[in-house]
Amino acid sequence: MREENSHLDEEISTETIDKKEISEKKKVKLEKKKENQRIVDDLWAQAGWHRPLAGFWFNYVLVLVIVVPAILSGILLNMVLPFPEALGFANIVTGVVLPFYHFADFGVKNAVERFVSQYAETEPKRAMKYIAFYIWFQMFTGLIQITLIAIIAITIIPLTNMGYAVWFFLVYSMIQWPSTAGIFMVVLGGFQKFDKQNVLWVIQNAVIQIMTTLGFIILGRWLGSLNPTVGELMGAVMGFIWGSYFDDLMAMVIGAYFFKKVLKPFGFKLKEVMFISFDREIIKEVVIYGGKVVPSGLVFYAVSALINIMLVTWLFNYSTLLGLYQIAALFVDAFSLSFSNGPPISEAYNNDKKELALFYIRSQFQWWGIIAIGVFLGPVLFLIPSIIGYLAAEYAEAAPMIYPLFLAGFILFPTNFSGVICEACNFPEYSTYMNFIEQGTRFLTHLIALAPWGVASWFGYQYVLIFWLFANAPAYAFAGVYGWYVVNKKLFPRMKLKIPLYQTIIAPFIAMLPFLPLYSILIQIFVNIYYWANIVGYMLAGIYLLGCLFIFPIFIFMPLYGFLGAWDEKSLDDFRKGALMAGPSKLLVSALYKAAKFGYEHSPFKGRFVIEYEQAEKEAVEITEIRRKLEKKNN
Repeated sequence: MREENSHLDEEISTETIDKKEISEKKKVKLEKKKENQRIVDDLWAQAGWHRPLAGFWFNYVLVLVIVVPAILSGILLNMVLPFPEALGFANIVTGVVLPFYHFADFGVKNAVERFVSQYAETEPKRAMKYIAFYIWFQMFTGLIQITLIAIIAITIIPLTNMGYAVWFFLVYSMIQWPSTAGIFMVVLGGFQKFDKQNVLWVIQNAVIQIMTTLGFIILGRWLGSLNPTVGELMGAVMGFIWGSYFDDLMAMVIGAYFFKKVLKPFGFKLKEVMFISFDREIIKEVVIYGGKVVPSGLVFYAVSALINIMLVTWLFNYSTLLGLYQIAALFVDAFSLSFSNGPPISEAYNNDKKELALFYIRSQFQWWGIIAIGVFLGPVLFLIPSIIGYLAAEYAEAAPMIYPLFLAGFILFPTNFSGVICEACNFPEYSTYMNFIEQGTRFLTHLIALAPWGVASWFGYQYVLIFWLFANAPAYAFAGVYGWYVVNKKLFPRMKLKIPLYQTIIAPFIAMLPFLPLYSILIQIFVNIYYWANIVGYMLAGIYLLGCLFIFPIFIFMPLYGFLGAWDEKSLDDFRKGALMAGPSKLLVSALYKAAKFGYEHSPFKGRFVIEYEQAEKEAVEITEIRRKLEKKNN
């Protein structure tokens, strides 16, 4: 009996020890997790390029969340909206109304984004006043806009050849109430909380937008089918517009929740953005800045409206072609990708840290080259057109449009970036001048391409479509040349801009070349499998997309880019920090970083191509100290 009790005591003792060991391991693991989170939180509190870089990478694995719904929604869109002209009709309506909306907004959103970025970490109480002014201004002017659009839609639109669209205008006017849908996306960027900003973007685009778009299109088609005078096509357009409205409202609520958490360390509550805390000085500052910006956007929307009129008047089957154009532009827009660089540039430049602002500009160019050329160029030009020709059904004719649209898409980023810099550095008038050049050229090129006395009379109508697709490229090119002249000579006089061309263009292009034969093989495999089983073809397309975004960069591009000597110690260190801060993308980005580091460490060109960073690093530390002193004071 004693023996049995002894054995039992030993078992209980062993079991107790095991439980203690497990408990200790869990405790150590939890402490390590908390310590890692403290490190990440500290990195988010430090000024530097790693913050916008981490904001981009934070989203990278979340693309997985978007890929599957996007593929499914693409399949479903073919089923629920087999009318490319429906997208064309919606585009025409927005093109006509947006100039009016932009003028009424008076550049307030741009102004608020610029000032919130400057004061978010140095004077957060002042930043809150700008947000409050934006909300009150938009809600008040939104009521006026809805009323005026309703009057115009009822009295004037029926007298034009767009009489069919009266209800489209009435529904779309509702977007202007409460007209504050995008404010929290803006202020999250202004406070440089790019992780939360990206999560909000993913939720809106991967969940809310797909649900509302498909749901309301189905509802619109059903209601339209009940009334022969409306029909399924017009019902689908109405549903598409309603979906856009509810999408924005739902995203605003979620954005408010995220911003509430951002305000907590500063001792503010979300409800304070609803107080009339702004004064005449704030109003004057915003209105003056907005007055400099509004002509820029106004001329863009005005020219877009005129181009829409040209398309409706002179282009046969315009609604279908516009719908196809919109699909092709989605792929080409990948080349204009940029990080959330306006807020950090604004913070640096307007707090007299100009070397830091220059470092942000150079780093943005490097990473644009890596992503746009190294990752997107091959798939968009050599893989996607061949595949969507099979998968896109009624939208398949969008595939050949990608090639002529590519030129404008590739030029767009450097052009837009110069305008972003001007606005961030408190010189919005130069951005306005840029836009005058761009839109004036854009109007002329479209007039020549579409007018009966232009290309159609010179070369024949069959060339009109080609010239139309190329029409934006000269406009972006001329505006970009002027924009970078301003940035170099006016914003940073006596300072060397030094765009890193090797890291931006040459090295990414060389590292991308091995993909070309690979894409040729992948296309042949896809074609054979698609003819065997369509559904397997869709699955294979999804696998290809994942390969282009995740697998190929790790095993091919990043090591080659590193081997070519395109990294330096600072850029790699920012990459390392970005990997630590990448949240759900951490494992993947860490793999990308290690691949890049491996290539760099084995490069014969190591240390030959360096982006200047010493003075910028000192200025980043100075801004960080201001924030830390402020947080200590509040706590």
